[in-house]
Amino acid sequence: MNNTPELCKNQESGLTISLFSSERDPTAEGKTLSRHALTDMMADSRPGVKGGPAWSPATFRTGLRSNANVEQICAVVLDVDAGNIAPDALKANLAKAKLDATVHGTHSSTPEGRKYRVVIPLEKPWRVSDYPSRAEAIGAWRDIYMDTAARLSLAVDEHCTDPARLYFLPRHRDGATPVFFSVEGAALVPRDSRQPTPPRESKPPDRLFTDRRRAAIASAALRGEADRVLAAPVGSQHATLFRAAAALGNFTADTLSEPEITAELSAAAASWPHDPARGPWQAEQIFKIIRDGVKTGRVTPRPPPADAPSPCNDRDQGGDRFRPIPFANIQPVLEARYLVKGLLDASALSVLCGPSNVGKTFAVLHIALHIAMGREVFGLKVRRGGVIYVACEGGTGILSRVAAFRQKHSVSGKVPFAVIIGAIDLRSTAADADALADAVTRAARDLGAPISLIVIDTLARALAGGNENESKDMGALVCNADRIRQITGAHVQLIHHTGKDETKGMRGHSSLRGAIDTEIEVSRPQGSNTTTLSVTKQRDQSKDTRVAFTLEPVEIGIDEDGDPVTSCVVVETEASEATTKLSAVNSLALGKLNDVLCKTGRKIYHPDVPNCVVCDLNEWRAALKDAGLIDNDAAGRQKYKRIKDSLLIARAIAIANTETTQLVWSVRA
Repeated sequence: MNNTPELCKNQESGLTISLFSSERDPTAEGKTLSRHALTDMMADSRPGVKGGPAWSPATFRTGLRSNANVEQICAVVLDVDAGNIAPDALKANLAKAKLDATVHGTHSSTPEGRKYRVVIPLEKPWRVSDYPSRAEAIGAWRDIYMDTAARLSLAVDEHCTDPARLYFLPRHRDGATPVFFSVEGAALVPRDSRQPTPPRESKPPDRLFTDRRRAAIASAALRGEADRVLAAPVGSQHATLFRAAAALGNFTADTLSEPEITAELSAAAASWPHDPARGPWQAEQIFKIIRDGVKTGRVTPRPPPADAPSPCNDRDQGGDRFRPIPFANIQPVLEARYLVKGLLDASALSVLCGPSNVGKTFAVLHIALHIAMGREVFGLKVRRGGVIYVACEGGTGILSRVAAFRQKHSVSGKVPFAVIIGAIDLRSTAADADALADAVTRAARDLGAPISLIVIDTLARALAGGNENESKDMGALVCNADRIRQITGAHVQLIHHTGKDETKGMRGHSSLRGAIDTEIEVSRPQGSNTTTLSVTKQRDQSKDTRVAFTLEPVEIGIDEDGDPVTSCVVVETEASEATTKLSAVNSLALGKLNDVLCKTGRKIYHPDVPNCVVCDLNEWRAALKDAGLIDNDAAGRQKYKRIKDSLLIARAIAIANTETTQLVWSVRA
C-alpha cells in the first residue's frame, strides 16, 4: 500500500501466524507472511459490525487454539484500551523506542475514547520449548507483554497476555474513519529472549531441595502436573487442578513447599479459557482449590528417598500451611455462596433425612431439577448448574419420577441433569469416590455445564454394609463424600433415614452431623398429606427456612397389560399450611414450657442452640407434673413421651443435647 513505510532490512524474514474464520472457529490455518504483507493486512480495515475473521500471532502444535497447544509467537500485539492517547502521541512513543510497529484502531474506538491495536514483530519467534515447563513459558510471555507495554508507557488490556489470544482482523463502524499508521524501526528483542529463561527466584532446585534426586523427581512432577492443569478442558478444570495439587501435596513439605506448588499451578490455571456457564475464575477460588488439594495430599505424604537427610527442624514443616490473617486485613465475605438461597450452600456437604414414605426422594428431585433449570424453588433463589443423581436405592423408579416431572412442568430442550443407577461403596476405599468424580467430570462436558449438585440416594446403600453407628465406618463415608466434593467442586447431598425415634433425627454416629454443613429434616404428621422440609443445621446460612409440599399423582404411560403407569410430582404449598394443629393437651404442655422459659429460662452459647431462651428438659417435665398433665408412674412417663414427640414432630419445640444436660426451647409461641 502507498501509505506503508518500508520496513528495515533486519525484518525481511517471514512471520508465521494463524488465521480463523471467526472467533468461534477453534481450528487454525497456518500462514507465513512477509512483514509487508502483515502490514497490508492490518491496514485493510472494513466497515461493519464487530466480528468476522480473526488471527493470532501464535502457531499451535495440533492446529487447535489453546494455551496448551501454543508452539511459538511471532509478534507482541498490544490492546491499548485506556488513556485516550492521540495517534500522533502514540506514533511518537513508538518512534522514540525505535521499534517497528503497525497500528490500527479497534471497532470500539471513538474520537472521545481512542483504542488501538499495536502489532510489534519480534526479532525471532518466541518459543515455548525454550522454557523448562509450559506454565513457566506462559508466565514469561506475560512478563514480556507487560514489559513491552511499560517500555512504551501504554495502558493495555491485561487479558491479552494470554499467549493463545485471538484478534479480529481490522474493522470499523459504519461512517467512522479508520485509524492506521506504521512506524519504521527494529524488531522487538524481548528482555529475556537472548537466553533461555532462568528458573524463577523461588524455584532454584539447589536452594529449594537438599537432595538432588528428590529435586529432580519433584521438579518433573511439578512440570507434568502444571501441563495437565494448563490443558484442562472446560468442565473439568476444578477437578484437574485439585488432583494436581493433591498429587504434588504427596511430596513432604521439605521436598516441595506449598508456595512452590501454588505458584506453578496458579500460573497454569490463570490461562484457562473463559467458561460461559460458570463465569471467569477468580484468583482466590484457584488458590482455595490448590490449598484443599495440597492438604489432601499431605494426609498421606510420599516418603523421601531412604538416603535423604532428615529435616533439621521439625517445627518449620507446617509453616507454609498456616498463614495468619492479620486483624487489619480481615474483610467480610459479602458474596453469597448459595446454590439454593436459605437452603443449600455451593460446594458444601448436606444430609436430607426423614422416615420412610414421606417423599424424601420426590423433594430432593424437585429441588435438583429446579437447580438444573435455574428456576426458583419453594420461592427461594437458585443458581443454575448441572446435577448428577446417583440412585443407589429404588432402581429405575427414579426414571419414572423424572419423566413425571418433565410431563407435569412441560420441560423441553436440554437440561443439565443426569442419573447414575447402581451401587456405590463410599466406605471401604476411595476407589468409588474417585470413579464417581471422574464420571461427574465427563458428565460436565457432555451436559455442557459445570456440575453444582451431586445427590447420593441413600447414605445406607453408599455405606456398603458398614455400621452406621461405628465412628470408623461413618468417618470413612464422610471422608469419601468430602473427597468427591473437593474434586468436583459440587455440593454433595446424602439422603438418609431417621431412626425408630424420629424425634432424635437422623440415624447413625454423631460424626456425620458434625461434618455436614446443612441438615434438612423431612416430616409428615400422621393423617396429613402435607410434608415439611425444615433446616435443622446450617453452618453459614439462616436456620429459619421451612417449606412444605404435597404429592400429586401423574399418569406417565400405559404398561404391557394396558394399565396406566403413574408416578408423583411435588406441588409446593405455603409453609403455614403445614402447621399441625395441636391437641388440647399438647397446647397446655406448650403453654407450660413458655411459662418455665419466662420464669427460669436463660440464653447459652452452644453450636446446636439458636440465639433464644432455653431451659432444662427436666424443668419442663416438672412443670407438667405440677400442672397435673402427667403422673409420676409408667403411664405418666409414656404420656410425657407422647407429648414431647408430638410437639417435636409439629415443630413446636426443639431439643438439643449438651455435654451435661438436655435443653428445650419453644419454636412456636
